[in-house]
Order: sequence, then C-alpha cells, then structure tokens
Amino acid sequence: MSITHRWLGTILEVTSDSGTSSCDLKGPQGDIGVRGPQGIPGAAGIPADLSKYYTKDETQALIDAVTAGEIDLTNYFTKAETSALIENATPDPTDLSNYYTKGQVNTLIQTEISKIPEPEVDLSSYYTKTEINNKNYQTLAQVNDIVQNAVKEIEPGNVDLDNYYTKSEVNELIDGVTAGDIDLTNYYTKTQVDNKGYQTAAQVNILINAALNAIGVAEGGSF
Repeated sequence: MSITHRWLGTILEVTSDSGTSSCDLKGPQGDIGVRGPQGIPGAAGIPADLSKYYTKDETQALIDAVTAGEIDLTNYFTKAETSALIENATPDPTDLSNYYTKGQVNTLIQTEISKIPEPEVDLSSYYTKTEINNKNYQTLAQVNDIVQNAVKEIEPGNVDLDNYYTKSEVNELIDGVTAGDIDLTNYYTKTQVDNKGYQTAAQVNILINAALNAIGVAEGGSF
C-alpha cells in the first residue's frame, strides 16, 4: 500500500489507496518561550537618495524666512486682501444692458405672436361642426343598425311579391321554353357563324405574318 502525507500549516493530510484524509493538529497555545540569542547583523542597506527632499531643519528655516519677510510676495494677495476684494466686488460685474432676460424674451415672443392676424380662409363651401350636427346625419354604424332593425321587423307575409317569380316558377318557365317559342331571327347559330368563314385573331396573325415573310419583311409580332 502506498501512503503519502503533506503539511498544510497545522493540518496533516494523508493520502493512501483508500483515499485522502486530513486532521488539524493545532492545539491550545502554550506559554511563551525564552527569547533566543541575538542574530548576526545583516548587511548594510543602500542609503536612500534624499537629495530632492528637505530635512526638518531646512523646512523650518524656510518657514522662518517667510515670517521674517525674506521672500518677495509683492505679486500675491494676503488672505485679508483677498477677502476684502471679494466683499467689495459687485454682485454682477458683467454689463448685460444689451441683453434680454429669459422673462423679457418670452414676453416679446408672446407680444409678437398676438400681432399676427388670423389667416382669411373662405369657408363658405364648408359646414361647421354645429351645422353638421343640426342636419341630423346618420353615421354608417347608425344606418346599419336602422336597416338591421327594419329587416328584423319584416314578416314574410307582409312583403308584396306579386310582381316576382319564385325559384320554382322560374325553373318551370325555363323548362317550358322550346326553340320555337323564342324569336331568334336576329341571331346566327354557331354553324352559320362557322360557315361565314370568319377568322379568329390567331388565324389573322398567321395570315399577316405569312404575307410579310412572302415580301421579305421579318416577323415583328402579332396584331
């Protein structure tokens, strides 16, 4: 059997053919032990480049020089001078005398709009909405309702059909008609039409194309 193990901090992990198991072997913290001897001093580190930095003494010397008046600050305002300038400044130093405010612009626009006359349109050929309503016109939906209601009120016995044939009467009339009962003197029979030698459109095109080919003109289509 193959068994391996490894430590994961205080956890012992054991792996065998049957699988892997682990156990945290960390117990309660014991007493602090005796301090060991001082180790060997390490090698000296590389000194930091502080050439671009001021030391504490150099910084204090610069501050003292400012206090003593050795720095020229004639082109700068002190805090008190700046505050005084702000207090004495006008609320709106910009000259806006040549500009309109938003309220003035809106007033001018409304004034100019009110001056525009209404367009003169000839409406003599049109009805107003009131005139249309007074004429009591019916909408398509209203007409349909009226017709449907009228049809529902009609009873078969109330309709006068004296001047109409029923379907059966029409069929009887058709069945009773013989060839001799109808005057066909102004009509040709199919046989008579065929015997008169009339040509169909297709036959006429064939004759025309044959004639054109006979005189050497290429066929250009049908007539």
